Amino acid sequence: MRVMLVEDSSGDARLIEEMLREAQVAPVEVEQANCLAGALERLGDGFDVVLLDLGLPDSQGLETLLRTREQAPHLPIVVLTGFDDQEQALQALQLGAQDYLIKGEFAGAPLSRTIRYAIERHQTEGMLRQTLAELESRTAEMETFTYSVSHDLKEPLRGLEAFSRFLVEDYADVLDDQGRDYLNRIAKASARLKDMIEELLTLARLGRRPPQLERVNIRRVVEDFLAANEMRLKESNAEALIEGALPDVLADLTRVEQVFGNLIGNGLKFNKSARPSVQVGLADVTGGWVTFFVRDNGIGIAPEYQERIFGIFQRLHIREEYEGTGAGLAIAKRAAEALGGRVWLESEPGAGSTFYVCLPLWEGSGRISRKRA
Repeated sequence: MRVMLVEDSSGDARLIEEMLREAQVAPVEVEQANCLAGALERLGDGFDVVLLDLGLPDSQGLETLLRTREQAPHLPIVVLTGFDDQEQALQALQLGAQDYLIKGEFAGAPLSRTIRYAIERHQTEGMLRQTLAELESRTAEMETFTYSVSHDLKEPLRGLEAFSRFLVEDYADVLDDQGRDYLNRIAKASARLKDMIEELLTLARLGRRPPQLERVNIRRVVEDFLAANEMRLKESNAEALIEGALPDVLADLTRVEQVFGNLIGNGLKFNKSARPSVQVGLADVTGGWVTFFVRDNGIGIAPEYQERIFGIFQRLHIREEYEGTGAGLAIAKRAAEALGGRVWLESEPGAGSTFYVCLPLWEGSGRISRKRA
């Protein structure tokens, strides 16, 4: 094991070398650099770990760690310092140090063990980063493929839909009842397939387009959706209410519209009440995150299906009972997750559902209070 010891005190350096050699856990080769510049010039020479003092003649404090990480991101770094500063220790770990040790508070065997653990953790983190990068790449490829296939399917589908309509309009009088029924089924199936392709395209776009973060007024998003669906509300004798103040969020407007549009729409659709009702309000504001609720008096969802419903094209009811593709909640979930948030629910059959949406709180000028409204 090759160790780069960056330490300007010859006494401390000699003591650390002796500790490592006396531990006798594994052969250790220690090379010392008494300044940061000298260490950075040699870090590409096959070292396994860096023991780094933060107080050097040419660099002080966490800047020393940052410069070392920038020069050698492939190496694990263990900070050795004479300052017992808990805040600095936490910052060092957040900046990528594997450990933070106080000089004089450790012996040879624990130091050797710390170094070995640091190397193993760094290697594990590297493999995890590589796996995540490969997964993100494959996910991006799949989303691109889904988008391309869905887009390419739209053209022949438009032709199928159009010609089946022409047949119904122009040749209905020469067809018997069975023939007309077949054409109507083709038209309906084409329309359903068209809707499913549109939903697939929406899901693919969620992954392809980076969020355009801005201040988003949730009340306005909900009000706009309700205004656009005014006739639907009247026809179904439904009501939709906004309860109290709704804080603004830091988000992408299109994705927020997808989240609330699908949740409110589902609350109205999956509803057998004489007076369907949906309420939107504030549930909680904690630590820079705001949680909204979308509550309905609909049919409810059994516990065993509450994970499944967030899958793409997952339906719990036959198509004749409730229209739609079954992609709405999948889109809402993906849209919220693309913003760093999440969607979950509480529900019982026959007792309605409450969906929760957690999103980043807007904390720009005109900071929003963290107290519950």
